[in-house]
Amino acid sequence: MIAVLVSGGKDSTATLLLAIEKHGKDNVLPIFTDTGFEASETYKYLSYLEERLGVEIIRLKNPDGDDLVSLILKKKRFPNSRMRFCTALLKQVPVALYLMERKDVKELWFGIRAEESRRRKEKYGNITPEDTWEYSKWLNNIGYLRKRDLEKLTHIHCRFPIVDWSKEQVFDYLKSNGIEPNPLYSMGHTRVGCYPCILGSWKDYKACWQTEEGRRNILKLRRIEETLNAQGYNTKLKDHITANRLIRRLELNEAQGDMFCEEVCELCKA
Repeated sequence: MIAVLVSGGKDSTATLLLAIEKHGKDNVLPIFTDTGFEASETYKYLSYLEERLGVEIIRLKNPDGDDLVSLILKKKRFPNSRMRFCTALLKQVPVALYLMERKDVKELWFGIRAEESRRRKEKYGNITPEDTWEYSKWLNNIGYLRKRDLEKLTHIHCRFPIVDWSKEQVFDYLKSNGIEPNPLYSMGHTRVGCYPCILGSWKDYKACWQTEEGRRNILKLRRIEETLNAQGYNTKLKDHITANRLIRRLELNEAQGDMFCEEVCELCKA
């Protein structure tokens, strides 16, 4: 059995299609980890994939019942590039706990592409689609699982089947299989995940701000920041900008257009 991590984004969808093409849908186990802060379009898209491909996507959540908001309030801080506890506790740990009970799963496929960012190119640039990593050793780096738990996962290996693909190849592959990409891309988003991803770019925050749901979520992040600061924690939404300042910039950009963003917005440099 091949398990595939499915986020609702283009890369994981292409990876799921590739697994089905090579191994048949009866031998593929799609898994979605729900942060509780996803776009409603993503939930709809997962249902679309299930109906279109004739598969069931397993939906997992944090075992303690946390979502992104409750986790931030517990940690008394927002995640950043050095401490991505959101990824570890809302995505990696739930998958690991689930796969401990699935002895039939031999490989776990990730829709990671080296071209996506400089950091990913440094980490995955020398990996080929045929290479595998031992899953338990990879998980050991996140530090949230006990040794005896990791030992239950030694039968699983990670594979990155589209690691050397370009973005154009991904979209072409979806099209050739008659699969529409997540509508969020046509709305200006560069990635699919939390809505918005705390670590996202200015472009994604701006696209989020254009929808009622996205605006509501960004305002919720400001309230969380205000709550934590009122409790005595000196925290910011992003390392270089507070949620309040971000919202002022979004409002100014909305009023003045993209020229404001290009000239003065710090997030454009992110």
